[in-house]
Amino acid sequence: MEIIVEDVFLSNLTMNLAILFFTRSVTSNNAKKIGIILVAIVVSVISLFYPLFVMSNFATIVVKLLLGAGIVLTAFKIGNIKNFLYIYLIFMLSTAVFGGLSFAIVFLVNGTSANPFDMNAQSLPLAVIYSISILTVMLVKSLVKKTKKNMLSSQLTYFVTLSSGKVSQKFLAFLDTGNTLVDPATSKPIIMISASVFEGLFGKKSLIDVFLKRYDNLCVEKPHLVNVSGVGKESKIFVFELSKATILLDKKTKDINCPLAGLSFSSFEHLGCKGLLNPLMLID
Repeated sequence: MEIIVEDVFLSNLTMNLAILFFTRSVTSNNAKKIGIILVAIVVSVISLFYPLFVMSNFATIVVKLLLGAGIVLTAFKIGNIKNFLYIYLIFMLSTAVFGGLSFAIVFLVNGTSANPFDMNAQSLPLAVIYSISILTVMLVKSLVKKTKKNMLSSQLTYFVTLSSGKVSQKFLAFLDTGNTLVDPATSKPIIMISASVFEGLFGKKSLIDVFLKRYDNLCVEKPHLVNVSGVGKESKIFVFELSKATILLDKKTKDINCPLAGLSFSSFEHLGCKGLLNPLMLID
C-alpha cells in the first residue's frame, strides 16, 4: 500500500489539533496553546511510523489507551488523579466521536464502510471529510459551552479570568454571599483565589514565598495583609492587586480594572471551583 507521508502527517495533525482544542475548551483547562500545538505535532510524527508495526487488536487498543494517557499528561495541566481521569475521558470520547464522524461521512457519500483515512479506499477528498468533521465538532463544542454556561449560572458559578500583565488564569468561581471582604484602604471588594490560580499567575516560587511570609521577594502589585474577623478569632489574608478581572455573566462579560484578590490555602474543590467571587464585584 502506497503511503503519502505529507498527507498522513497533515491529516493526523489536523485531527489531533481539533480533538485537543475541543478537549481544552470542554474541560476549561488552562493548558497553553503552544504546548497543545507541540504535542499535536509530536503525535503526528509518531503516527508516521505506526504502519511499520504489526500488532494484534488487543495490543493496538492497549497502545492507543497508553498513548492517550501520555497525550493528556503532556498537553494539559493536571491537578490530581480525579482531574486527570476527567480530562482523559473527554479526550478519548472526543477521539471516538471524531473518528466515528469521519466513517459516517464516507458511508453516507460512498455507501461503503471504507477507512476514511485510506485515500485509496474511497473517492471523497480527505480535506472534505475533515472539514465536515471539524465543523460538526465546533457545533457540538458551542452547544456544550452554552449548556454548561446555563448550568453554571443556575448554580451561582461563573467563569472568571484574572490577568497580571500578559499572564492570565481562567477558572470557575462560586458566588459566595458570605464573602463580603473589602479592602479597608481602598474599599474594593476582594475575590478569594486558590493556591493553584496564584501559582499559575506568579509561579511556584512566589507561592512558596507567600507561604513562608517572605513578602519582600514577591513580584506582585501592592501586596499587603488584611485582617479577617472570624468566630472567636482573627486572622490575616494576603491581598494583592491584579491588572484586570473578566467575569462571564449570562449574556455579557464584566471587566474590572485593577481588582484585588486574596490568596486562600483552603480548598474550594468541594464547590467545584478555584475561587470565591465577592457579590460586590457584580454591581455596576
